[in-house]
Amino acid sequence: MRSAVSASASLFGLLVGLGGAAIGCSPGDSSTPDATKSQVITAAAGGTITVTASDNTALAGTSIHIPSGALSSDTTITISPSPVSVSHGSQAAAGPVVRFGPDGTKFLAAATITLPFALTAGASANALEVAGQEANGTTLLFKHAQVTVDSAASTVSFPVTSFTDYGAVIDNGGGTGPDAGAGPDAGAAGGGSGAPCKDGTQCASHLCCSSGGCCLTCSGFCK
Repeated sequence: MRSAVSASASLFGLLVGLGGAAIGCSPGDSSTPDATKSQVITAAAGGTITVTASDNTALAGTSIHIPSGALSSDTTITISPSPVSVSHGSQAAAGPVVRFGPDGTKFLAAATITLPFALTAGASANALEVAGQEANGTTLLFKHAQVTVDSAASTVSFPVTSFTDYGAVIDNGGGTGPDAGAGPDAGAAGGGSGAPCKDGTQCASHLCCSSGGCCLTCSGFCK
């Protein structure tokens, strides 16, 4: 009888342990969203990853193009839905927020990310921007003049030199025209790669300012 009780107790403990593990690894954990798309990109050849409607309806149209030589080594690139809100202040979300990984990936040459957008009634594509947020809370902003809008495909594209969470947003700040207020925001919400700048404080934390533009590997003097 004692051995039977002991065996039952052991089985109960095992089941409880498995249940706890399942809870700890819940797909809803915001720190590790399930990858919608995963693909090995070689450093030598580069490549493009595109999310289709069969992969994920909400992220359909998302893609990243990585040029040859942009990666220092062959890397498994992932695209996932993000639980993070990248909209701040007067911005309103204009599409899904997408997480690109692995976190911490840096490019030797700019990659191009494309995101889907959806405009609400009364919103104009001329007010479209792309906002981002890094794991440490640093915010990024690509103003309208720094992105390429494809109205027919309802996508917006922009260059990046590293990975974080990105999403299309509408600037509700009352600008007057597509380029109103163009340029990086001061402080934490610095400009992305290629954004105009006067000094490093106008660039994202991982970029520097050289020859009037934000960059990752700047030639010449870098402020």
